[in-house]
Amino acid sequence: MMGNSEYSFSEAGEFVEFEHKIKSIPINANFYFKPNVPFASMKPYMYAGAAMYYTKLDFGLNFSDEAGYDAELSTWGFGIHGGGGMEFSIVPSLSFDVGVKIRWASIGGFEGTATDFEGETRDVFLAGGTSEGELYYGPEDAALEDEYDEGKVDLTGYTIYIGFKAGF
Repeated sequence: MMGNSEYSFSEAGEFVEFEHKIKSIPINANFYFKPNVPFASMKPYMYAGAAMYYTKLDFGLNFSDEAGYDAELSTWGFGIHGGGGMEFSIVPSLSFDVGVKIRWASIGGFEGTATDFEGETRDVFLAGGTSEGELYYGPEDAALEDEYDEGKVDLTGYTIYIGFKAGF
């Protein structure tokens, strides 16, 4: 899974640019259940499983006064998933597949390093929450970990899919 977002704001010759990238690689273990049904051309199935997600976040922040940083954080996290669908046989080794996948994974514990534009590095962690009514989310200095709430990445979601399956 991959994604990114960018934000840019400027006013009166000043600007702020922010870029956020996420990459997550799941290592899955699944249990499939395919009951025998009297209709040979239609095969229902269900599955459930768990995964370990290696997740990496990249942050970039740039201010108009040439201040800012690039930060890389990563962690391993746990999630569960499941789903079901129906296969419709076209020929013995090819079928049409319709189904749904559901995933729950809220990943925390991100740590890494931030490098400012002068090349200095510092240890950081992912912080997220509210302070005095203001929202915050992003890398913060590891020395301040007791002063901030832990930030998390929520990979929870669902997918409705349509496709073909080929057997060899």
